[in-house]
Amino acid sequence: MPRRRTPAPTPRTTDRRRRMSDARCYTVPDLITKLQIPRASFYALKAQGRLPFLEELKPRLGRIRRYRADLVDRYLNGEFKAPLRKFKRTA
Repeated sequence: MPRRRTPAPTPRTTDRRRRMSDARCYTVPDLITKLQIPRASFYALKAQGRLPFLEELKPRLGRIRRYRADLVDRYLNGEFKAPLRKFKRTA
């Protein structure tokens, strides 16, 4: 019986930037890499509401939070327009 030839293994793409550009959503590690900020700063800014372009996708995949990639990409390209906030007048 002749020996079967297995196809040559294709090299796995480990380039994280390439995977992020093809994604429709980003996870927290992806966002930290794209925004180039520390993890603690990311969570602090998110808690303060200073990252208005983040929209979490539901449902979560286990404990993994996912965010819309199109909004993040628009923000990084300078195309994101945050809605105007209305403040209460203090008299």
